[in-house]
Formats: sequence, structure tokens, C-alpha cells
Amino acid sequence: MPALGGLLLVGSSVLVTRRCWSKMKGRSINRGLLLLGVLLMVSCTMAHLPGEAWLGLAHFLPYFWLMASQAELIASSKQLQQTATLIGLTVLPLVLIGFGELYLGWSTPPGLVGILPWPPTAGGTPPGRMASVFGYANNLALYLNMALALLLGLGGYDLWGNSAETRRRSRTSGEEPVVVPSMDAKAQIVGQATLSGASATSPVDAGPTAFATITARSTTEPWLSHWPRSRRLLLWSLLILLCLAGLVLTQSRSAWGLAMFSGLAMAIYWGWIWLGATVIGFAGSIFWAAFGPFGKAPLRQVIPEFFWARLTDQNFGDRPIETLRITQWQFALDLSNARPLAGWGLRNFSHLYQNEMGVWMGHPHNLFLMLGAETGWFITGGLLGLVGWIFYRGIEVIRLKTHLNTADCYLFFGILIAFLNTIFFHLFDIPLFDFRINALGWITLSQILGVVYLSDAGNLNLGRTEQFKAD
Repeated sequence: MPALGGLLLVGSSVLVTRRCWSKMKGRSINRGLLLLGVLLMVSCTMAHLPGEAWLGLAHFLPYFWLMASQAELIASSKQLQQTATLIGLTVLPLVLIGFGELYLGWSTPPGLVGILPWPPTAGGTPPGRMASVFGYANNLALYLNMALALLLGLGGYDLWGNSAETRRRSRTSGEEPVVVPSMDAKAQIVGQATLSGASATSPVDAGPTAFATITARSTTEPWLSHWPRSRRLLLWSLLILLCLAGLVLTQSRSAWGLAMFSGLAMAIYWGWIWLGATVIGFAGSIFWAAFGPFGKAPLRQVIPEFFWARLTDQNFGDRPIETLRITQWQFALDLSNARPLAGWGLRNFSHLYQNEMGVWMGHPHNLFLMLGAETGWFITGGLLGLVGWIFYRGIEVIRLKTHLNTADCYLFFGILIAFLNTIFFHLFDIPLFDFRINALGWITLSQILGVVYLSDAGNLNLGRTEQFKAD
């Protein structure tokens, strides 16, 4: 199944590239990605182990192209909603499989091991931690973190976006607010003017909005679009609770912190001061029970040991120093200081670390330190600058609100938080070696970039045809 999804992504990217090549090659972002790709290949020729470095390009170059092509598909905010819905719905089977592996001893039958490359393992991986089909708990944790942010965005879209938009319309028109059908296929024909203009344009020169709108209209309207708003809100709420349960059972400290960050960010954006205070109080209590200089004993009687013991890592107090993150980070810094321009080559950290420490480590548990050590600080800075610029422009779209309507802003904010979760998570682990996680991160960034493109072109006004389904 992951391979099938990858093939579909490749197929759609090939089609978009053929149709929108003239537009894509004129994008400054794409020229920056091309330059970074060339520099990465140059660094491979100077790597400590060039063969490993060339193999490491598979984790970057295809995803540069994926982001550049998928960004051209964004034609309206409705597509963002559909993608977020699909990812949110996958929480149900993922967490149910995780429950099965932890408590029912589920594992993939021997005959299907070759078909399912990331099978669930009875008891979880590592033992006692939910991993579901991702093969390792931290990979599942990041996926659930991103899904949680998207589900919160969908909840804001259906609840707060609906309320704010109807109030805005009533103030603008001076009429009583009327809630009209939402996500109706007949009311959701976006970009009519663009379509009419596209018919006179050759497929090669057609703009991204025209092509993506034509593509979007040929798809079937999601079955959720016919649900009343209250039922959708109930579904998002149940999926959020299931997502939180899965995050707890992954026992990922990074994931716990990011889940609270997502909740706090959404509470502030929604204006729910009480929810923000609850999140801060809950997080602060657990942190104090783990590390507080005084008053820990009473809190530890109330807060389950499962939480504060995991934070203190007291159950793993005898770890060899070579396996500690701080040791890996220091070694990566030493490598980058030794070769700050060209680096040692992609995938070379593991071999160098094993030669020095006698322990195999797949990565240094920090993406940015790994890139600094393996590709040099110039390439690392260029990649961070490019990604940071896209994210900054996405924040500007939210802040200015010149083209997105109120409902779309709530959903788009969830997408921004989902991508920010990816960045923060990679400060302590590197799940991008799982191509599903890697692809999801770049697709999320492509959605942000696609919205920026539409905002620059003034085409996000198409999103104002969005309607809301009444109860």
C-alpha cells in the first residue's frame, strides 16, 4: 500500500510537471531547489564514502520535485480541506492497529511480511510503545502529531470559521446572518473564470490554477461533505481523542510536548483562553512532577508515574554514554567544524560514528546537525532559508487575510502548525528516513507554497465561494 501511494504521487507529479513546466521553471523557489540539488550532488563527489552519499540523495532530491509539482495543484482552499480530512481519517485504523499490537498481540502473518514492509509487531516497537504500521514508535508519533494539528484545523474550519464568517457577512450586508449549505458540489464551483480562460490555453502553458481546478472538478465529492456540521464536529472530536490516546501510548516525549504546543497554539488562535490555561496547567504540572525543585511528592501522587517517569527517563538510567543524544550531537558538531563547507557526505555519519564510538547509530537524532555534518553549513543554511521563507510567507497570508476568508484561515493555520510540528520533531529525531513521513512533510509544505502562489496572484478570492452546511 505505501508503494502504491508513492506511485500515485509520482504519477501526479509527472503529469503536473508536463502541464505546468513553463510555470514551474520560472518560480524562484524551484530555481533555489535546483541549485540546492546541484550543490548536494557536488558534495557527494567530495564525501568520505561517495557511494553512501549518492544513495542519500534519495531522501532529498525526489522530494524537492514533489514539493515543486504538488504546489501547482492547489487551486482553492477546498483541496486543503480534502487532504486534511483524508489524513485525519487515517488516525482511526492506525490507532486501532496500535491497540491490537499492544494489547492483543497483533502482528503481521508470516505470509504477508513481504507485502507489508512495515508490519505491526506484537508488543510494539520498541517493546511497550505503540508503533502501528510505522515500524517504530517515533515515526507514528510524528504522523499523529501532524494529524492532530490538521484535525484541530478542521474543527476550527467547521466551528469557529462558520461562526466568524456568518457574523462577517451579516455586518457587511446589514442582513440577518443566514447559514447556507456547506461544501455543496453545486455551490463549490470555483474558478469559473479561470476555467473559461484555460480552454483557450494550450495544456503546456496552462496556469496552475486552471489545471488544478480542472483536475479537482473531476474528482468525486467526499461523502463527509453531505454531513451536517454538528456531525462533522463530533467526528473531529472523536478522532482528536483517539489521536491523543495514540500519542500517549507512543511514549514519545517530543510528541507529548508538540501535542500540547498544538493545543496551546490553537487555543490562542481560537481565543479560548480557558483551553490555553488548561493546557499550560496540565503541562506545567507534569513537568513540575518530573523536575520541580520542591513540591514534587504531592504531584507525583496525583499524576500517573507513566508521565513523569518517562520525562525523567529514570527507567533507562543506565544507558551507555555513546547512545545518548548529547553525545551524538557533540560528535555531529565536531564533524561539521572539521569540514564546514562540503561536509562528510550524506549517510556518512553512521559509519564515522561507529568507527569512533564502536556503536552503530543510524543518525544523530537532530536533522539540522546531521545536515551540517554531512553536507556543510552552506547547503544546510540554504535549505533552511528556503523552507523558512515559504513558512514565513504562509504566516503572512494568515496575518494579512487579504485573500483567505475566515474559515479558510482556521484550516490553513492547522496546516502551518502541522508543518511546524515536523520541524520541531526533527530537533530530537529524524523520522524522514521513512518515506511516508518524508512525503507527508513535503506535501504539507507544498500546500503552504501553493497557497502563497495563489495569494501572490490574487486567486485566493476563489475560496470566498466556500459555503457552510447548516445543521
